[in-house]
Amino acid sequence: MNADKKAYFKCSMYYMRKYFGLREIILLSILLGIGLALLFTSGTFFILILFGVCVLIIGFAFVLFLWTAISGYKVDYEKLGIEKKVLRFGEESFEAISLDKYGKELYKETHFYDKLDKISIRKNVIYIYAQVSVFYYITPESLSDSERKEFVDLLHERVRSEDTFKIKKTYRIYPKKKKITLEPENMDEKK
Repeated sequence: MNADKKAYFKCSMYYMRKYFGLREIILLSILLGIGLALLFTSGTFFILILFGVCVLIIGFAFVLFLWTAISGYKVDYEKLGIEKKVLRFGEESFEAISLDKYGKELYKETHFYDKLDKISIRKNVIYIYAQVSVFYYITPESLSDSERKEFVDLLHERVRSEDTFKIKKTYRIYPKKKKITLEPENMDEKK
């Protein structure tokens, strides 16, 4: 993969979906609705203050994500003189080899498949998040269509945990409830 500022920024910002998505937007909207309802009905504005605090915290986190995405490229690529990263996939791990503009190897990192944080297979790009601030992007220019399909199959084969392929994980606290039906669960109960 070639060093690309736009692709680096998109990859970094895509990871934010792990922390902020549709569920959080719905919850914030409900909090705002309750706050406005309480303000108009009883003059209480405490819930609106909580909404404002939540928005400030989310805004601060978003600015921090932007800052790390912009400055991260300078630190990860420009300062070190990295022009290209070569990814080599083995049986239990993959290596990321950083090369300068002359093709000279600067350093090598090894990431085990079972330790990967997240993998996102998008329509035009594949994002591999090894850790929070260590990620790789594979653009369409790097792979042909057939190579991409083989590569995706290889990732699914080597990475055993399906949670790795989900950006956001749902934590279930309570056991799953059975659906209520009019029909008995067992046909023998009818007799």
